[in-house]
Amino acid sequence: MRKQLSFYLKKGSLRRRIILLIFLLLIFVSANVFLIYFKNPQDNYTNFVKRVAPFPAIIIGNKIITVGSYEKELAIERKIQETAYKISFDSSADGQALLKKLKDSTEEKMIEYFLMEKMLSNAGLAVSDNEVAKEYNALLENAGGEISTKNILKFFAGLTIAETKSKIYKYLLEEKTKDRFLSKAKISSINVLVSDANNQGQWAEAESKIKLIESNIKGGAGFDSAKRSFGAMGAGDEDYYVADLSENIRAGIANIKVGEVSGIIRGEDGYYLVRVIERKGGYDGSLTDFMTEKKQGIRIWRLMP
Repeated sequence: MRKQLSFYLKKGSLRRRIILLIFLLLIFVSANVFLIYFKNPQDNYTNFVKRVAPFPAIIIGNKIITVGSYEKELAIERKIQETAYKISFDSSADGQALLKKLKDSTEEKMIEYFLMEKMLSNAGLAVSDNEVAKEYNALLENAGGEISTKNILKFFAGLTIAETKSKIYKYLLEEKTKDRFLSKAKISSINVLVSDANNQGQWAEAESKIKLIESNIKGGAGFDSAKRSFGAMGAGDEDYYVADLSENIRAGIANIKVGEVSGIIRGEDGYYLVRVIERKGGYDGSLTDFMTEKKQGIRIWRLMP
């Protein structure tokens, strides 16, 4: 009987200790939640907690971007703005407004980078460490070696080598997303330009010339030979994202097939004939528009003030 009583007393004591521990843990977590989300002081203790504890800054579906990751990215962007562009994020109203804008844009970029990684992964693609290293080595060569590059980055943007490689990774991520998901067209063009957009005589002369070139092409002359015969300017076989073409050229080639030549297109600086060599289907808008649409279909919680 005495042993049973002793056992129950010990069991009760253990239960009380567990409850006390949970209670203290809740107080600790609550205090840090208040500290991070409402006060967010930049002291050693708070920065340590943000580095080691997975407090969420952004929740994208079931994915968490931690406060530590968010603030690390924000610090890089702030460094670039302050060092390279001499922007001040001081305590003035203007400085705080600029800081809020920077925080918002950093959040949106982090969301977009996560979505890009996910979409590329679903397509069996990714940005590899080797690709980042190759781009970084090219940067070293162009800048005159590693020491020179370190000095340039430190002076102009305040970035470390690791931060530079992080920026390279994100650049490659954007480029690979554009290449995989955005519409592209390989085109060649004949350009008859005016030097003075207000000179109606030049416009009339350019229109007469482009009509003559068009007539020759319709009569059987090759596109490139017609360009040479009339001494016209123009792009060779070049790839463009459809969103990067001018609105007039986009509209002019929208309904023509591969191998065909557009009708005469009037631009801001002259007339164009455009031959479509290849098309790659995808989203016709810009990367910004594409990512905006992708974000609209996902539940996202932004928790940082």
